[in-house]
Amino acid sequence: IDDLSSSKSKIQSDMKMEQSKLNTLKGTIAQDLTHHGVDELKAMLIQSDDAVNKKADEFDKKQLLYENLMKKIHDSRDNVQRLIARQGALSSERDNYERVAGDRAKLIDRIAKEYNISIPSLGGQMSEHGIVGFREKLMTKRQLMHDDIAELRSVHQKSEDAFQNQLSELVAQMRTKENQSVKAKEEQRAAQTEINRISMQATSSRIRKNDIENAKRRAEEAVTERDKLVNDPRIKSYTQDISKYEIEIDRINRTIEDDNGTLAELRSCSRLQDEVAVLEDQVARDEERLQEIYNDNSFQFGKYGLNATANDLNSLETLANSARDFHKQFMTEKKHADKDFTNKQSECTKARTLLDHTSRQGALKRQQISGLKPAVEQIKNVVAEVRRYQSENFIDDVVSEEVQPEDLLDVIEKSLKECSIEGDQPAMVKKLLKMLKSMSKVKDADGAAIGVVCPCCTRPMNHEETASFKERMDVLVDPERSDILRSIQARTQESTILRRNLERWKGFVLSGLSDWNTFRRLNKERNEMDEAVKRQRQDHTDAENSMKECEKQVKKCSSKLADMEQLLNEATRLRDDATKISELKNDISQKKGRVQYQAPTANGRTLQEVEANIAKLSDEKETLLKSIQGLHKEQVKLNNQIVAANKQATEAEKLLREKETKFARDREASERKIMLQEKIKSLEEEDRKLQSEISPLRQKIMAKETDKDRMRSNAKAEEDEMNEKLTQYSRYVNKFRDLSAQIDNYLGSDKAEDLEKVRSEIKRIEDEIRDTERAGENIEAELEEFKQDLDNSGTRKKLIEGNIQVCEIQENIELLEENNARIQDEIDAISGFETSSQELRDAEAKKLQLEMARSRCEGQLSNLRETTRQLKRKLNTEEYKDIDERHRVRMIEHETTVIAVSDLEKYHRALDKALLRYHGMKITDINKIIRELWLICYKGEDITNIELVSDGGSKASKSYNYRVVMTKGNTPLDMRGRCSAGQRVLAAIVIRLALAETFCLNCGVMALDEPTTNLDYENKNGLAIALAQIIANRASQSNFQLVVITHDEDFVAMLKNELSATAGTSMPERYFHVSREEAEDGKYYSKISALDWDEI
Repeated sequence: IDDLSSSKSKIQSDMKMEQSKLNTLKGTIAQDLTHHGVDELKAMLIQSDDAVNKKADEFDKKQLLYENLMKKIHDSRDNVQRLIARQGALSSERDNYERVAGDRAKLIDRIAKEYNISIPSLGGQMSEHGIVGFREKLMTKRQLMHDDIAELRSVHQKSEDAFQNQLSELVAQMRTKENQSVKAKEEQRAAQTEINRISMQATSSRIRKNDIENAKRRAEEAVTERDKLVNDPRIKSYTQDISKYEIEIDRINRTIEDDNGTLAELRSCSRLQDEVAVLEDQVARDEERLQEIYNDNSFQFGKYGLNATANDLNSLETLANSARDFHKQFMTEKKHADKDFTNKQSECTKARTLLDHTSRQGALKRQQISGLKPAVEQIKNVVAEVRRYQSENFIDDVVSEEVQPEDLLDVIEKSLKECSIEGDQPAMVKKLLKMLKSMSKVKDADGAAIGVVCPCCTRPMNHEETASFKERMDVLVDPERSDILRSIQARTQESTILRRNLERWKGFVLSGLSDWNTFRRLNKERNEMDEAVKRQRQDHTDAENSMKECEKQVKKCSSKLADMEQLLNEATRLRDDATKISELKNDISQKKGRVQYQAPTANGRTLQEVEANIAKLSDEKETLLKSIQGLHKEQVKLNNQIVAANKQATEAEKLLREKETKFARDREASERKIMLQEKIKSLEEEDRKLQSEISPLRQKIMAKETDKDRMRSNAKAEEDEMNEKLTQYSRYVNKFRDLSAQIDNYLGSDKAEDLEKVRSEIKRIEDEIRDTERAGENIEAELEEFKQDLDNSGTRKKLIEGNIQVCEIQENIELLEENNARIQDEIDAISGFETSSQELRDAEAKKLQLEMARSRCEGQLSNLRETTRQLKRKLNTEEYKDIDERHRVRMIEHETTVIAVSDLEKYHRALDKALLRYHGMKITDINKIIRELWLICYKGEDITNIELVSDGGSKASKSYNYRVVMTKGNTPLDMRGRCSAGQRVLAAIVIRLALAETFCLNCGVMALDEPTTNLDYENKNGLAIALAQIIANRASQSNFQLVVITHDEDFVAMLKNELSATAGTSMPERYFHVSREEAEDGKYYSKISALDWDEI
């Protein structure tokens, strides 16, 4: 029903589409020609096509001819436009020539009037020879002006050099006088300082000669008393006793010194011994602590078969290595366990996915099997009917209930063949009876019957037998009387009914055979899938169990690895501690060896024995010292008297010598003071004389400088005036040269003849265009006629083709209506299944969707459970342990960092503003210095000032883009690309000087290499003036140093003159000249010579 309904819907859709096409075509056809028929319309279409093709060929030829004419006209018009453009250009050049000739004539008149130059003319116009002569006069006049300017400069330079020489001589004289004055003042200050020192050294009371005589008498009396005490005999006896005791004491002292040396050695070694004791105590404590640590972990070490001796470094080293090996082994086991767990987890996921897939496939198979059950049930019904037929007809080989459709078809085919044979039995019986009757006749050679025999045994029959045989045969042959024929006819009717049933059964089996095979295949696949589901479910369970076992193994390995890591850390700690203990023991052994080495004089005595011996000797020494002390008391008493007398005599002699020395020094100081006072008076007189000579020289220098500046300004004004005249004259000459060149170029070309040729050519081409246009108009009219004929032919062709399509569509509609009626009859014959079939399909589709949704949900639920278990395991690992607390700490750190970043941003913005403000202040300071230096250095008038401009924005930056801007009046312009090379060099030097003045106050070193490159004379002189002022301003700075490297000797001379003329500065003593000389070995070497400034 579905197939028929689908076919019906498709046919109805096709009918609607064809009907729509038919209606559309009928609406577009102007005339209905369908009564002619399709074949006649096609013949008419062929005739129309032939006529149209012939007219189209003629139209193409005319069209090609017309296009050629249009192309020719277009080309001719292009030529006319090009010639018109050429004509305009030539006319413009002719007009320009006339204008330029007029301008040159006006310029010649103006030059002649302003500069008094004669103009040769003929008839009011200047000839070519006159133009050449006028040009030569112009060149001669400009050369004369150049010579006048050069001569004026030479005169000004000589005058300035003379002024400069006079000024230099005056400055040199003033500098000499000032240096002499300074030297005199320095000598005066030195003399005054010495007078002050002499005055400070003088005593308040002077020594008289009577004081010296009294001191001499008291000294002689003290010496007499001292000599008397010195010659007392007790001194000798005291000395002998003391000497004997001292010899004994010396012996004891030597012994004590030796013992003290030994004691010092032992005491120095005692420090080592103390250190050894401290180290041994530390070693004991460390070994005890090491033993405690080992005892605390011995159980864990023994758990893994790790044993060692606590105080044995090698044993602990072996213990650490073994623990490290165990750690590597457990690490490997954990990696393998993790790998196995990952593999098992992957296998479990794969098993679950495969199980879900197989379950979904099984559900799909069951759904497909449910859809095939009607066809299978129909075949089973056929099997039941066949079995019932065979049972009713007592057929021995009855088909089984589980018979296959192929075998059932064989049985049905066999039954059909049998039915066919039975259907042919009546005729065959009649034929057989006739044959038997014929066989019973015996014939002679001529064919005549001569007797009757039995057809079976060929026995001859008598007359009665023959009559009975014929009668019986006639009965058997007669359908009305023959029982055999009636029985056979009844069986034939049954066979016909059976054949129809067999054909119907065969049709059912054949129609359902494919579904049966599909059902059997799907049923088999479903059973296999059920088995596979059971097997895969078991595999999934086994995989989950294996995964759990692997998970337990991973936990076990992780626990063992953690224990072993702890043991490895402890073993490493024990080994490191044992290593330190071993190092301490080695240190103790070395210190003990040093003790034996540093105390070789102890002879085996200990520090206590040496100290006891020293104490004994000290007691003996003390006894002797007491004896000597008694003698010394007497001797001291006597010596005190001698010392007092000696002291008294010495002091008297000393006082005598001091008074004599002081008396002589006072006399010399008085004489030196008188001499210095006389020298100061003479120096003051000399300084007054020098100052009186310097003042007139300074006035002369100022007057000379004023005269020099006035002379410079006057000379500059004269030179500027002459230069302005020369510049104006050069502009006239250049303009005359340009105008003459334009006129010569026009006269040298044949532009006038070309203009006439172009005009005649334009006229000829325009005539040709008019003739061609007339021919094209005629052809265009013919083409319009051809187009109208072709359009009519095309309309006729479209009319015929439309009628042909209408006929074909009508035939298709009739055929579709017939098919639709036939399908509707078939649908009507199968009524009553629409609702049930549709509900069944909807229910099966919904069931399939629900089963698939359930499978998806089960798979997602399994994955979510597995993910939950993994996340729970991960939360128990070390990485996520106490994750909430760690997250809280990190959040606190994050928020603190955010606050700190916010504060730093505020500070950064404040610092940014301060840096920007500082940068602006510095740029302002630099530009101020640049402005002052530029006014001094640059002598031109085209640039008023230059300054640095920064392209930075509103924020400070690590780097800025700077550009140099020059101004003329109030108009700023970028200096790049708008200034000469000399201006660029001067600007670079001025900017560097300003940068040094701003940033190099604490390191005032400045070097200029070839600063006069590309500078003219005025700017070089301005640079020299600026450098001289910088030197004068920074002369008081102790760390200022200027280095100038140049090949320009004129610049050096300018710098010398400006330095000598600048007040407040001193000339450098020398300058250095670098040259190259050839040595004896043939090589060239640099030579640096220090030369005096006067040699310039």
